[in-house]
Parts: sequence; C-alpha cells; structure tokens
Amino acid sequence: MTYRLATQSDKDAVLSVYESVKGDAMCTWSEVYPTETEFDIDVGSESLYMFFYRSELIGVASIVAQNELDDLSYWHCHSASEIARIAVAPKHRGHGYAKQMMLLLESIIKQNGKAAVHLLVWDGNKPACKTYKSLGYSFYGTVNLYGGVYTACEKIL
Repeated sequence: MTYRLATQSDKDAVLSVYESVKGDAMCTWSEVYPTETEFDIDVGSESLYMFFYRSELIGVASIVAQNELDDLSYWHCHSASEIARIAVAPKHRGHGYAKQMMLLLESIIKQNGKAAVHLLVWDGNKPACKTYKSLGYSFYGTVNLYGGVYTACEKIL
C-alpha cells in the first residue's frame, strides 16, 4: 500500500470514494457530508490522505489537528490528532486495508509529535469497531454529534 497527500486535482477521485460509501448500512454520511467543502478544507490544511493498492485508489482519510472533539471529557491524552472521514471503497473492503491505513495514519501522527489518536465511531459500523479494537483503541463514552450517536475512541501511541 502506498499513500500521499491529496491535492486539488484529486477532488473527483476523493469525492467518488466519499459517494461510494454514502447510503451504505455501515455509514452515517449523507448527501450533505462530506462534500467539496470538507475536501477543500482538508486539502488546504494538508490533512487529506489517499491510499493506493497497485496504483488504484482504495481509501481516503483525514488527520485533523484541532476540532470540536478536543473538549470531550473522555480523553486521557490531550496531545492528540483526530482521524476523520475514513473511507474504504466498497469493492476494496475485507482485505485489511482499513487496518493498514490506520497504522500509516498513526505513524504520521506520531512523526508529527502527537502522543495519541482520537476518533469517533458509529456503533453500527461493526467492521470499523472491530478494526479499532484490534489496533488497541480504548472505547469510551458516547457523544451526540452530527445528528447521531458515536463512541469516542482513543489510542495512546
């Protein structure tokens, strides 16, 4: 697996991955999230990563340095970045790519001097929950955000 930062020229490819998971039984995203707005913000802050297998785009994810999750009371470590907008294209699921993506993202976060990863996961996304547990994430309480209920997860690096 290889990866790189997304650029403006990748907009159609990234939005295609986002669209491919919307409406999926394991995804709470809708037509209003994520969109070009999130893409533009993430590319502008150099936080959107694209993951490839044999030159084919298989997934995307963003590393967010500061956001509304920072103030949640669950965190044990505040020197953290959030991994957000994680998506593996449906035709590439079931091959362990999400786990590989997470390990690469964790490495980037650690190289950037952060000591932990924060993320939210919807309990209905059983494969994601299983992946995060296998990677050593702690599952804390739930939060009501973005019109849904999510579990706050943290991993000390």
